[in-house]
Amino acid sequence: MFKKIPVVVVVGILLTFACTTASLPFIQQHLTTMQHLDSVVYDWMLKYNALKQKSGKVVIIDIDEESLARHGQWPWARYRVAELTQKILDAGAAVVAFDVVFPERDRTSPGVLEETLSRDFGAKVSVVGVPDKYRDFDELFGSVIEGRKVILGCRMTPGRLSESETAAFSEAAQDDYTGKIFVRAPETISNPERFLWPAKGVTISIPALSSRTGNASFNADPDFDNVVRSNPSVWPLGSKRQYPSLWLMALMMAQDYKMCLVEVEVNGVQHLRLGQSGSGAPNIKVPTDRSGRVLVNYRSLMSPESSHCFPSFPIWKILSGDVGEAALKDKIVFIGTSAVGLVDLKSTPVHAALPGVEVHATIVDNILAGDLLRRSPAIQVLEPLGVLLIGLFLTLVVQKGRAGFAFAASILLVSGFCVLAYVMLREAQLVVVPTKVVLATMVIYPVLTMMKFWQEEIKRRQVRNMFGTMVSPDVLRYMEQHPESFSLTGQRVDATMFFSDVAGFTSISENEDAERVSALLNEYFTPMEEEITKLGGYVDKYEGDAVMAEWGVPFPDDEHAGKACLAALAQQERLSEIREPLRQKYGHEIHVRMGLNSGQVIAGNLGSSQRFEYTVIGDAVNLAARLEPVNKDYGTQIIISEHTYMAAQEVVVARALGWIVVQGKSEAVAIYELFARKGEVTPVMAEVVNVFEEGLEFFHSREWVDALQRFRQVLELKPDDGPSLALIRRIEEYQVTPPGEGWQGEYVRTSK
Repeated sequence: MFKKIPVVVVVGILLTFACTTASLPFIQQHLTTMQHLDSVVYDWMLKYNALKQKSGKVVIIDIDEESLARHGQWPWARYRVAELTQKILDAGAAVVAFDVVFPERDRTSPGVLEETLSRDFGAKVSVVGVPDKYRDFDELFGSVIEGRKVILGCRMTPGRLSESETAAFSEAAQDDYTGKIFVRAPETISNPERFLWPAKGVTISIPALSSRTGNASFNADPDFDNVVRSNPSVWPLGSKRQYPSLWLMALMMAQDYKMCLVEVEVNGVQHLRLGQSGSGAPNIKVPTDRSGRVLVNYRSLMSPESSHCFPSFPIWKILSGDVGEAALKDKIVFIGTSAVGLVDLKSTPVHAALPGVEVHATIVDNILAGDLLRRSPAIQVLEPLGVLLIGLFLTLVVQKGRAGFAFAASILLVSGFCVLAYVMLREAQLVVVPTKVVLATMVIYPVLTMMKFWQEEIKRRQVRNMFGTMVSPDVLRYMEQHPESFSLTGQRVDATMFFSDVAGFTSISENEDAERVSALLNEYFTPMEEEITKLGGYVDKYEGDAVMAEWGVPFPDDEHAGKACLAALAQQERLSEIREPLRQKYGHEIHVRMGLNSGQVIAGNLGSSQRFEYTVIGDAVNLAARLEPVNKDYGTQIIISEHTYMAAQEVVVARALGWIVVQGKSEAVAIYELFARKGEVTPVMAEVVNVFEEGLEFFHSREWVDALQRFRQVLELKPDDGPSLALIRRIEEYQVTPPGEGWQGEYVRTSK
């Protein structure tokens, strides 16, 4: 029976079933690629849907670069923050919301200075001539905000508390919690707070401030790709504390809403209900997703030259009196920063780098204008159904219709659905992302119309990929010329092994999408491989962000150590050339650690008789791999073993770092920092090496004072000298806990 069914129909049904299954909500949340594509399409829709701010009620006071230049680095003294707040309130602002937390006492307060200096100097120190009201800047700031419509930011720590931690938080004092947020759910639902975006901790302003006004979370938590598309409305901490987000508290204060109800049903949060207004403002519903997050409908910039979406005034103009009642009266004023050094720039679907305070300002503007985005739960059910119907339709059209008609039908389906999704977003603020329908069409149509060609191409690609993974092109050429040199048993040779690794790459890969990580690595690996092969090196393998290479194999080379060292230096030089372009393109600054060792290894084709690869093994290889991470301990870029240094000292310059016992070994080995070619050492660096090695001799002799003096002298010449800083820390530890009697200066490393 099945033989009579055309192959196109069978494949079409199978593909339709697969695409429909992949579009189901509980399946899609585990498909990272699908989430990424959905996000890309969603971001594109928002970018071209962005409108100017609508409500006219939001103003931003910006801690910008010029303000920092005029008034000094942040944080400022609280008397100045108090002055700023007072000026904004005097101008008639409806609410003042700080996208800032004040978690510590103001150290510049005269009273605090007296305490600190008296303690440090062991004598009574007094600051005279200061009026009493200015002796405690925190108290001054607190008196300004007490009883006023001012909100202080707090930072929530995402995560879920254990049962014991929840109980502890529930029983703790509630001084920093205003109690305006309530979770309402049917009696059949236990612990409805579990649906909300969870927190396991909070960083809040000091009690002298937090107890006098409202506190709200300024978190602008990004999605998996570090883009902020939504924001939690409420953060539960323990079973009885729910902290509102900054935008929610600002809206409640501005409209005199006395409380916010978080309406919860069996499938999660339904919406927020703001009610009991004292100013006559209508009760409103705020749409959220099932975890209480709101989708942000981002605004376009005020102008092409502006970096803000809302009227914005630098903070120095407020302090100077240049901005007053005309600009601030009855406005919801958010105070945040666009200064790069304060690290509060967020990536959004519309703007690559938007000040974090703009996220909260945008949500307030969305709610007041009535165009906050929403994603109906029904859409998540209808999307798989749409994919199913379109897949079956395409299968029928491709099977029965002509190629031109099938192609036109596919184009019309994709275009029509995209236009429908955009219109729904523009006119009804309803989010429908057409990714699944578009992908289903793009998958099903080409497969059904070019299946044979496609299958044959895949087979050819598989053959090439399988063959290419066995050996590198260099080894293939050598095998053709010297087939007798390669056997499964291998042979012992002298070689220099090289290992490198990108510092902090785990963080980069976790916070970046896969395509950009792959592109970044490709642009980094290409010049590195060029420098390795240029000096006769063999790139053995790439493992993630790591590179393994050898000199002396598969081609014998008496100068393998020197060439390996020169290649390492050349790689660092190339890296310094491409570091800034890579940072500008990908947003990450690449730094690489390298380790080299020379010695006898077993080289050859290792594996089975059907599948093998040319590589090296042995203790010398393991030591080279262990030396690369040692750079982290010494703040260096390249560390080489004594064997390598002795063989390469005619062409490179290195300084001794002492002895180290790597993990898995009991004997200490001498290590060196490789930093220059022969004849390229500056006079300052030459003096650094001489003084450092004097300090190292004192260090090995346990003459701590003299050693410290030499290492600190090095820091005067080179303030960022990593080895000196590392040994200073080690000496300070040894002065408290001296090493054992058998210690001869070696450093025992307990991790790989």
